[in-house]
Amino acid sequence: MLPWTPVSVARTMMWYGIGAELILGGIIGVIAVGVVFRSRFNAWLAVRGALLAGLAHIALTMLTGWAGLHVAYDGHGKRADFAPWGEDLRLRNFLSANDLAIQIGGSAAVALLGGIRLRRNNLNVPNPA
Repeated sequence: MLPWTPVSVARTMMWYGIGAELILGGIIGVIAVGVVFRSRFNAWLAVRGALLAGLAHIALTMLTGWAGLHVAYDGHGKRADFAPWGEDLRLRNFLSANDLAIQIGGSAAVALLGGIRLRRNNLNVPNPA
């Protein structure tokens, strides 16, 4: 009897793929946060940017992967803008055609949004109380 089964190997490879996407998104997040917030860059900001960007990268990879698997082609091998049953496929085609830019740009944007903190002390607005 084998110590492994094809199902266990597939599950292990799935978790390795998710981990690789998390690490790749984390690298994108640290670079984005480090470039934009270099004056107040610290370990907490790097960890927060890496975690948020990693999770966003996984979600965007799943979204663009779904779009890539569900494209419809016309009779000449080109992507159809409208399915034969009347569904509008332009957004799905856009997601599948620009998947890398969406993943990298979205991960960087989420990391930068995680780095923004507005406090009343930092604003030059008097306290209303």
